[in-house]
This record gives sequence, structure tokens and C-alpha cells, in this order.
Amino acid sequence: MSIFSKISISTITLIIISSLISSSFLLVHFSQTMKSKDRLLVREAAERIENFMQDKYNMLYNQRILLHSTDHIANVISSTRDQPSNIYLQRNLEKITDYLTALCYSDHAILDTILFTADGSNAFSYSNSNGRNIYLTYDYCSLPYIKTFQEAPETITTVYDTSPPYLPSSKGSSSVLTFIGKLYDMNYPTKKIITGYLMINFSPASIDETYNEIDAASDGEYLVVNGDSEIIYSNTASYVGRSYKKGFLPEEDIILNKSISLSGLKVISAVSDEELMKNIRGVLQRIIVVTCASILAVTVIVAVLHKYYKKRFFQLASAMHLISQGDFDTRLPVNSDDESGYLSQAFNTMC
Repeated sequence: MSIFSKISISTITLIIISSLISSSFLLVHFSQTMKSKDRLLVREAAERIENFMQDKYNMLYNQRILLHSTDHIANVISSTRDQPSNIYLQRNLEKITDYLTALCYSDHAILDTILFTADGSNAFSYSNSNGRNIYLTYDYCSLPYIKTFQEAPETITTVYDTSPPYLPSSKGSSSVLTFIGKLYDMNYPTKKIITGYLMINFSPASIDETYNEIDAASDGEYLVVNGDSEIIYSNTASYVGRSYKKGFLPEEDIILNKSISLSGLKVISAVSDEELMKNIRGVLQRIIVVTCASILAVTVIVAVLHKYYKKRFFQLASAMHLISQGDFDTRLPVNSDDESGYLSQAFNTMC
């Protein structure tokens, strides 16, 4: 094997080994960086969902305090226990209507506010959406989650309703995330006699909006679980309405599991390494293709140089052979200023 072949093979081998080592290091580093970035993004998105739920829970909590203040809505509702007709007094109707309207205007994310008495005989509502009709004659106390909530010790709950029966189906009923608070008879505060309920509806899309730009750059799963371990929100539609138990998501994938104050709500986020690899696999493939193309290009260049300098070497050897036979008129072409050209010039001078 010629020295040029040895040099070329050694050079190509060294380049391939160096490229494979550096590429492997870059691929591992890139994968780890992408995983870390995705986990940070998923955590950030989950925290935004948490802030949204915390904000809406705090709003309802504060509204309950306001409603039970002196001469406010809770007192109006309580008075109907002895005098049902009181609720139809002009001042009481105006007070309820003005309150529901102001509540809707206080938060653009609110779809509907609904106030109804504990016996279901009276209901009032206001919506932020024009033309969104709500059946005020509907028996809200017949809703399954109201029946469950009635017996529960909690004063606030959160539920998910895929198709609220109190919305006209012809208008295209949409899913709602509903915060519900109990109203009590403040004449008997220790007895906790329920006189009514305040429901505030939000669209699940309003939660999506809080983290849409992050979700586009990451691939995580987000769940909101209420106090009854029911999944009331998820970016995976098939999870909503299911019961959340240990093992529902792989423990190693969960990166956040946080309770929201005393609401009973929990925000859970998870990201799978398998899903992360699906996202970055395409990028890794492109890196591998570029690396292989670079190695191939360098190999071609080395092969061309090998052929060129081998040819120059054999030209010199051939000319030297002619001199050994007495042909001193032999000359080599000087085509470059490098060592090969210098050697050709020296040979010509020697001749």
C-alpha cells in the first residue's frame, strides 16, 4: 500500500471517528437540553393553569363573602323562605340583576352567572355572550352535581358539564367549567341552612388561552382534578370526566402535582420521555444526515487530493527513471507554488 493511500485512509478514519464522537456528544447534549426545555415549558404551562383556577376560586370565595354581607343577595334569598313573593319586589329584582351584571363585567372570561334558590323555584342569570339564552325555568336543583354538592360539607365546588341542559341545544350547547358556591341563611349562621347557589360558568377554551403559546412549543399533559377526584379539565379530551387515581399517569412522568389552597382542586402535569423523543427525533435525524453528508464530502475531498498528489508523485518517479537512462532533457511541469511545485522546480534545475 502506498504512503498516499495510508495517509488518506488514516485521515478519513480519523475524521469519521472524530465526527462520530463529536456528533454523539452533541446528540446527547441536544436531547438533554430539549428534555429540560420541555419540562420547564410544561411546568410553566401548568403553573398558568394553576393561577387561572386559583384566581377563579378566589373570585367565587370573595363573592360568597360579599353576598353574605349586610342587606345583600343572601338576605334577599333568605327572606323568601318565609315570604316567597319577596324575591319579586322591584328593589330585590334590581339588586340581583345589577349584581349578576356587574359580576359578568368584572371578568371577561365569565360565560354565565346563574343564581337560584335552594328549592329551585327561582333562578336569575346574566351572560357575557350576546344571544346566549339560559333556561330560567329549568330545575337547577335536579342537576346531579347540585344534588351531590347539597350533601357535601364543602361550600364551594368545581364541576365540568359537557352539555348543560339549561342551555338551548339549538344554540349549540358548549362544555362549561362551573364554579358553584352555597348561600346560607345568615339569620341562623350556625345551622348552615342552604338558601341558594351561585354558579359561574367558564369556557375550557379560556384555560387553553393561558398557555397556548407554550403548548405549541412543548408536549405535555395537563389535568385539573376536583375534590371528588374527577378530572374536570385536560388538554386530552378523553380524560375529562374520568376518575383520577394513582397510576392514572406514570409516576415518573409527573412533574407537577399541586393543590390549589383549600379548594380541593389539584393541577397535575406530566411529560413522557417517549413523547419528547418523538418531537426531537426528526431533528436528530437531520443532524445525523448532515453529519453523514459532511463525512462523505470530506472523504471525497481527501480521495481527490490523494489521486492528485499520487499522480504528481508518479510523474516525478517516471522522470527520475528517464534520467537514469540518460535522458537529461526530461522536464516536469511546475503548476503550483506548494511543495510539489518546489520539488518539480528543483528536479528541473538538477537536470
